[in-house]
Amino acid sequence: MVDKDSAFSSVIYKAGSLVLKFGNPSQIGSIVMEVGGTIEAAPTEAQIELFDVLIDGCREAVKEGNLDPKGPILDFFGVPVKANEVLNRVQELQLLAKRISRYEDPIAQFRVLMYLKPSNWSKGCGWNQIDDARLLLGIHYHGFGNWEKIRLDERLGLTKKIAPVELQHHETFLPRAPNLKDRASALLEMVGNHLCPFLG
Repeated sequence: MVDKDSAFSSVIYKAGSLVLKFGNPSQIGSIVMEVGGTIEAAPTEAQIELFDVLIDGCREAVKEGNLDPKGPILDFFGVPVKANEVLNRVQELQLLAKRISRYEDPIAQFRVLMYLKPSNWSKGCGWNQIDDARLLLGIHYHGFGNWEKIRLDERLGLTKKIAPVELQHHETFLPRAPNLKDRASALLEMVGNHLCPFLG
């Protein structure tokens, strides 16, 4: 028999993780589709309210502060959430979405203009600034961390530049999840720091 509290905590944890992937209430459909269960079955208004409660709770946790060495922690229905991490990521993803929305054809028009030092794996696969832009577009479309979906999205042209999920690091010179996470985090941080690295 499944422990109801445990199952609920699992759903809440997953919902919190997906907020880090998408970051926008406008993408609530993508968030709840991956969470599934009771949250997916709930009315859209309730889903958005849960998103807002999480964000407001994180803001309150940061405002109050605490002595946890990991920074402010929000107790979100029994699930510990790193408040700063959520707020920073949500801000970055929302700023990214705002910039992308300026373009009629983001795939063709959206570019990273500010220089970000190439990763040590970049040369091996010919990774460039257009690929950086496409990676960010992929995050916007598919969520942060959904690297395989991003790789398989033919619009982005990254199929041969991102390692298939089944390959181990010693089997490929292409960037894998840890590499992509680091690169994407650095790119998003530029957005979050208002350094205006994008066109427009």
